[in-house]
Amino acid sequence: MQNKSVGQSVKILCQVSILIALAVMLRALPIPILPIFGRVNFSSIFSQLIPILFNPLLGMISGAIIDILGFFLRGGGVFMPHFTVLAIISALLVGILWRIIKINNRFIKLAIVILITDTIYTGLNLLGLILFAPHFLADGAETVFWTAYVVRLIPTLAFSIIKINVMFVLLTIYEKYIKKEKL
Repeated sequence: MQNKSVGQSVKILCQVSILIALAVMLRALPIPILPIFGRVNFSSIFSQLIPILFNPLLGMISGAIIDILGFFLRGGGVFMPHFTVLAIISALLVGILWRIIKINNRFIKLAIVILITDTIYTGLNLLGLILFAPHFLADGAETVFWTAYVVRLIPTLAFSIIKINVMFVLLTIYEKYIKKEKL
């Protein structure tokens, strides 16, 4: 019995490691949209799959690993720890929402989880940037925040629609072929 448990742990560790590697690799390939909108990358597909497939704790740990490795492999710039905290919060939110939302249609459930998480993540991301950039805290900071939030949220939600479809396909493949595989 114990050997099966150890084998299962090794299998999960390998699967999570592969998802982390894919997320870090895709994080290095951002897609610029427009200067005002910033850029998107597909790493969140894999980082958000971990808490769905396994559990929120593994998602939180892997979110931190992906963020830190992504920073060091990208090179340049200043390390901003609030991005790591946001990656941890995002994984926790995805994992908790996936477990508490009781909808039988997995596509709709996934869409709700991802849209809620991405909307909250975008707001927290901008809030962190404003808090770490004091020049935003002048008069009118609230207007700057909401304007920037709406401008960033539009491409985020558009990208989320693509991400939801890709994640649904990956979840279906995992459930159908990988999860059922015996040790």
